[in-house]
Amino acid sequence: MKSQTSLIFWLLTTCVVFSCERQSDGYSSPLTFENVTHWKTVSWVDAVVETSDGVYLIAGQTNGNIFLSAFNSHGDSLWVKELNVSDRPFALFEQDDGNINIFAARSFVKTNSVGDIVFTKLWPDRLYPVSAKRSMSGNYLIVGETDSSSVGVSSAYFLAESDPTGTLIWTVSIPGPHGLNNNYYNYGWSLLENGNNGIVVAGTEYYATEPVGATVIMQIGGNGYEPYKLAWQKTYSSLRLWRPYLFRQEAASLAIAGEGLDGKLNLLCATSSGDSIETIQTIDIQFLQDAIADHDPNHLVLLSTRQVAVGNSDVFLTKVTLQGDTLWSRSFGGPGNEGCYRTVLTSDGGYIMAGKSDVDIYLIKVENSGQLE
Repeated sequence: MKSQTSLIFWLLTTCVVFSCERQSDGYSSPLTFENVTHWKTVSWVDAVVETSDGVYLIAGQTNGNIFLSAFNSHGDSLWVKELNVSDRPFALFEQDDGNINIFAARSFVKTNSVGDIVFTKLWPDRLYPVSAKRSMSGNYLIVGETDSSSVGVSSAYFLAESDPTGTLIWTVSIPGPHGLNNNYYNYGWSLLENGNNGIVVAGTEYYATEPVGATVIMQIGGNGYEPYKLAWQKTYSSLRLWRPYLFRQEAASLAIAGEGLDGKLNLLCATSSGDSIETIQTIDIQFLQDAIADHDPNHLVLLSTRQVAVGNSDVFLTKVTLQGDTLWSRSFGGPGNEGCYRTVLTSDGGYIMAGKSDVDIYLIKVENSGQLE
């Protein structure tokens, strides 16, 4: 694929390398494409969502500001807009009224369906969210890091819930395993509602002079514990994962995927109370960018980048079982430096990946088998 598409990949301003329709895994007429759109210099592309009418929205950063772009189901660029908001987004959600919620590091932005700003809100001072998820109630759960005055000058985990207007309903700050120690930093990376009014959070504690520290799992509320209060916190010093992703493995346990110090992906299993944890498999995946639950809940889809030559990287999409068996792995990219940083499931059973190719917007849509036909 790389050799077949490289000339078109770089000669056209916006190019759709391939689009097809056929039956696959019970889903009708999946469309696949690989697209590079030249617009402005793109620094980051960190969020993608499929809307109810089949449009793919992508958010990222250009010139220090948020940009929002739209593509149709064939990968054709519909519009790209630079918003007058100096920030870096990390999540996109479509509302029932067609408006778009953008969660960013310092702000919440609501736009209409064509990217015009409705309003903007700043997060409270010194709250730094990194991940957001729509909750069972229809609100949003947010996780990240805080060094607010309420917990001292050291960083701590924070968890919050916001309504669809970006208004925080509650927040909780949780010190790390070493407490409020200026030599340690703590950030939450992913979360999972446990079905018993509790929220499980996975994060990392790292020492000021080290890139990765201990993996930390904790639960807020639930199972008879006081709501919005820390129920338990477990530290795994030997499991040094840079960004741990949480998944439900079965009713009584959790699956955790994250990149270790060796640059490889570690797939782990933990009890629902975090009392024990074990490594299921170590998979040769470098530079893990995203990990999501598949259409089949027994599978995970892993997005990564890999150096394939000096100064050249490509995109890799891999599907694994929760037992650590690799089902398939696909690579994508041209002669330049490509990387995708977010992937989501699509309504036709496939996957959409968003990132950048050098300084351009890069979008890949594949079918359920990972094929770009």
